[in-house]
Amino acid sequence: MVASKVLQDTQRGLWIVDAQGTLYFYDGLSLKLALDSHGHAIDNVNDAAMAGNKLWLVRGKHAYYYAPATTELLRLTISQVPMEFVASEGDTIWFANRRGLYKMKEDDLQPAFIPFQHPLKLRGLHIEGQSVFVAAQSGLYELAFNGPSQFQLHFPKQHITDVFRDNTGTFWFGSLNGLYKGRDGERVEFIGGRYDLPISTLQQTADTLWVGSKQGLFAIDLDTQQQQHFMPSKHNDYALPGQRIIDLERDKAGGLWISTEEGISYLPQGAELFHRIRFGGGPDEIKAHRINDIVYTSNGTYWLATDNGLFELSGSLEILRHEPTLGNVDKISVWQQELWLLAEGEIRIYSRKKHTWRPLGLPHGSAEHPITSLKVDHYGSLWLGMRSQLYRYWPDTKEWISFGEHWLKDRWVMKTSR
Repeated sequence: MVASKVLQDTQRGLWIVDAQGTLYFYDGLSLKLALDSHGHAIDNVNDAAMAGNKLWLVRGKHAYYYAPATTELLRLTISQVPMEFVASEGDTIWFANRRGLYKMKEDDLQPAFIPFQHPLKLRGLHIEGQSVFVAAQSGLYELAFNGPSQFQLHFPKQHITDVFRDNTGTFWFGSLNGLYKGRDGERVEFIGGRYDLPISTLQQTADTLWVGSKQGLFAIDLDTQQQQHFMPSKHNDYALPGQRIIDLERDKAGGLWISTEEGISYLPQGAELFHRIRFGGGPDEIKAHRINDIVYTSNGTYWLATDNGLFELSGSLEILRHEPTLGNVDKISVWQQELWLLAEGEIRIYSRKKHTWRPLGLPHGSAEHPITSLKVDHYGSLWLGMRSQLYRYWPDTKEWISFGEHWLKDRWVMKTSR
């Protein structure tokens, strides 16, 4: 997927607008289309912002809000002039078109209009500190939240692509002609002596400023000003999926989501390197064709369920163990020192301590029903989901309990009692 916009949800997960303008939600496990109340995909999205429990969209040159909880998609009547950008700060939403800014609250959809002195050809809308910044062909215009409704011009005739204020209060301005530090516009020199690097997006994690460009990703240590440069490479653990950085988003865990023209990468909090592990037959490659499931264990390792058994990976994604004798493993769930597996159509219990496994017999009469899900709860009991049945297994008593039969019986009694 190529993402043009990545947004952190106020509760959990990410909202992603792809290069075609379609809205998706990523919950940490799977990517799903965002649907309206009629079940239609939300497409033609040009810009998006998150405020409160709603997404605020520029869609087909009109302003909208989308409420994920109710799937309500409402077009807002703001202006007959096409909308171009949207940004938010707290519960305040700002829409922009060539005539001016439209400021509204989540609970008050009647906007206050702040006109430009003359129509502007817009290039972006950014909110940082106590100001809203309007990037235009003629430069960058700043409107202070608590000041008079007057715009101050910065960087005349410059194409400003992003505005960012770090945790020390210093402003950074990205442009197609390089990176500027502070309101005075001190130009930043990049590795190799370049000043004119085209910048696309800025973000911060801990004490590092991340600078996305058309020629890779730069990390600037805010204490020492030392730089690192990350580029795509098929044979390098530092590699990104693509060279052109489109968007950067910091999540609540402090990790960094990096959108490129070749896909999305994630850098967890505290990680110093990008590490990609490949499929293949090499010594540092996963000897499988498909990963079916992944779990993270209490000792900091990852276990992969694949079509060629189990793989154990370290926290830095080094391969620690491979168990090919398990065959095709479809599902995996962890409980203390054991892994509960759906492998080769049966339930298997794998000991992480002894590295041995034993089969578990399926409940009577269930062999003809395919298992669709498997999960161990906090009591240590196993839940099996089938197409029309739900089973729970208690290891202490070695007892299977069927829930689907009770549901079907209750429904039948209700029908016959009429």
